Amino acid sequence: MIDNYEAFALSVIGESHIIKNTECQDSSGYYSDKKYKIVVVSDGHGDTACFRSHIGSKLAVRACMEGLLTLVCETEKNSYEKKLKDIIKNRKLQKEFCRQLSGGIVTRWNSMVKNHLDENPILDELEKFGADDISGHKLFEEYRKGKHLNHIYGATLIGALITDDFIIALQHGDGKCIFLKKDGFCEPIPWDDRCIMNITTSLCDVDAANSFRYYISSSDDKDLPRAVFVATDGIEDSYDNNEAMLCFYRILLNDLCGFGKEQTIVRLENGWLSEISKKGSADDMSLGCIVDIDSIRPSLKEFELKNELCALNEQIRDIEDHLDSMSGKLEYLKKLCEEEINTEETDAINNNRNVAETANEIPEKNCIVSEYTQYKRRFDDLTKGLKEAYIKQNELLLNIDKIKL
Repeated sequence: MIDNYEAFALSVIGESHIIKNTECQDSSGYYSDKKYKIVVVSDGHGDTACFRSHIGSKLAVRACMEGLLTLVCETEKNSYEKKLKDIIKNRKLQKEFCRQLSGGIVTRWNSMVKNHLDENPILDELEKFGADDISGHKLFEEYRKGKHLNHIYGATLIGALITDDFIIALQHGDGKCIFLKKDGFCEPIPWDDRCIMNITTSLCDVDAANSFRYYISSSDDKDLPRAVFVATDGIEDSYDNNEAMLCFYRILLNDLCGFGKEQTIVRLENGWLSEISKKGSADDMSLGCIVDIDSIRPSLKEFELKNELCALNEQIRDIEDHLDSMSGKLEYLKKLCEEEINTEETDAINNNRNVAETANEIPEKNCIVSEYTQYKRRFDDLTKGLKEAYIKQNELLLNIDKIKL
């Protein structure tokens, strides 16, 4: 079953780091054989105090990969399949199991960080920072005392493992883990409300092992994911909303079906992700994917329609916002216009002129009435376009429902 899946992972430097001529702080990795697939991504923190986070993210990927591979090896060696099935059915056992797994990963990471520090002392690096760089950073004084040195390597982490027996996904910090199931896309890992804007939890936190979120399920589940994505926040932050982000993943799946894995990876690495970064978050981007390509093919038409619907919804929102912004001025111009017409009518009566003739002359003679007329015409055209978009929207929704049936 898992033999049908393919896996890959990659990282691309973000536009802001290209401009600043700094390292890519993201890292990624994957493992694939006939029995199991693993993908891992990590985002090193951009804070000045985390000046080795590009190394920390590499160590995070290594630590997670080793932790998941060790789990698989122990499961095979000791025939843990039945034990894992019992764990999967029991929420309390799940929590304890994943706490031990995440604790092992954090311990590995901290050990790797210590080894790197022992081989690469930071004193010379600390001297390079000027007053502006360390302003407001109490950690730099702590670093000089030899304290909290793992913060220098701070990074987030997301990993996923699929075997013939079970699925595990775990996450620390921001980013996204996305599954594609029969009913569509979903995010199986609960969100951590402490991750907001540029603030995120980290592997360097004191409570790192207990702050992991996770998902665990049996692979004999009838709703086995057809695709699993893990991605750092550079991708999601490039889109205005979740649906726009999902359009990217649909296009990616379409390319995997049309061009194959290797050519799609080339496209991602040689411009696609870089262009998204340039137009969007300007951040580094890492992406890991486990996918059964053949199972995706029947959904390509649905993906096409949903992406078309997504673009149409964006167009509808733009028109609605435009109409909303125009409505105040339209009412104001209408009021001025009515006042002008009333004034002209009063003048015509006082001067024994024909009211109808006077009103017909107003658009040519009065710039306010002319402006109102033109503005109203634009408003009506947009309203007509919005009604047509609503009709198209309903048609797309009906076509999508027909495909699902």
